[in-house]
Amino acid sequence: MTAEIGSEKSLRDYYRLRAQEYEGIYLRDDAQRQLEQLGLAAAVGRVCLNRDVLEIACGTGYWTQFADRVARHVTAIDTASSVLEIASSKDLRRTRFLAGDAYSPPEHEHGYSAGLALFWFSHVPRARHEEFLTAFHTRLEKGGRVLIGDNQDLPGVGGELSEADSGGDTFKTRRLADGTVHRVLKNYFSAAEITGLLSPFATELKVQSGTCFWWAEYTTRGDI
Repeated sequence: MTAEIGSEKSLRDYYRLRAQEYEGIYLRDDAQRQLEQLGLAAAVGRVCLNRDVLEIACGTGYWTQFADRVARHVTAIDTASSVLEIASSKDLRRTRFLAGDAYSPPEHEHGYSAGLALFWFSHVPRARHEEFLTAFHTRLEKGGRVLIGDNQDLPGVGGELSEADSGGDTFKTRRLADGTVHRVLKNYFSAAEITGLLSPFATELKVQSGTCFWWAEYTTRGDI
């Protein structure tokens, strides 16, 4: 039986089951993937340097660790308690991990001066793009730095991709180590699409399109 993963609750349940095996994706023996991961880690360092950071969908804290090394402080949220338990076990002294909703992130007294959202945007239904991006950017101060990034569509990697549904969303069928099969919301974007989605919120926008990943670095407009 295949579980349908599209709602926030179903994504939380999927990542609860996947938590212990999640970070294995970053250890794949693929030179290009490893090179691009280094590029992403460097981008995290640039964006978060000496800033108060809001991280959306932090998962097991894999990317949080790079922010923690250079940030003043990191508030990292996720809805899945199982991944937060793993993240909290890491020795990240500048980070506070919280259960939180990506569509209603926690506030900061003066606004966060940096924002991270890595490997989350592909799980946002297209009908909720504006809702998520508006909620995220209202928590960031004007002139804040942001990094958003996610996967490129690679045939044969990460499961079989479905045709788009009536809302334009696509799904991947994935099998976990416990043998369960899940149909997971997973959208992919061209550089032009990312530019169009982020331009209302961004200045100095730079979109990097790699073989395995894309990421966008920019400064917030602050007039949301």
